[in-house]
Amino acid sequence: DTGSAIFAMKAGSWNRTEIGRLELDGQAYSALDMAFDYTTDTLFILTDELAEGQGGHLVALDYLTGGLTDLGVVTGIQGGSAQGVTLACDNEGVLYTVDYTTGALYTINKSNAKASYVGETGYKPLYQQSMTVDHETDRLYWSAYQGQTGDSNFYEVDKATGELTFLADVEYN
Repeated sequence: DTGSAIFAMKAGSWNRTEIGRLELDGQAYSALDMAFDYTTDTLFILTDELAEGQGGHLVALDYLTGGLTDLGVVTGIQGGSAQGVTLACDNEGVLYTVDYTTGALYTINKSNAKASYVGETGYKPLYQQSMTVDHETDRLYWSAYQGQTGDSNFYEVDKATGELTFLADVEYN
């Protein structure tokens, strides 16, 4: 949410209850993407960076209390921004992100926030993106957007290579 508020919502009524704020060391952060790890019952948040080149944080959220654990600034991304822009978690508990500058696929270590290169996707993102895993098939998907061209597509992402399979045009991501 704008202003770094963290909300819980009850299915059906969809009423929002603020349970905390995405603040680290007194600084408010925006969430770029979130992913739930079913292997550890943990909700992870990838934050935006406060200033260009600083990198975003990987944060574990206690979704019952709103408590946060800062796992550190995500390091190891080699693109010009050094910033992941998406977050997804597969059935084995592996976190994935896409580099904001190059579009390369990375995994993120949940213990120390270190990113490891997987491969090139061939797509250069711009602005907000989102990734998810279909937990019935364990396939990784990316709703990708390129703000300068308006190109907005839905892809399956090969978790071993980063190779994309085009699935659909998605207007305005």
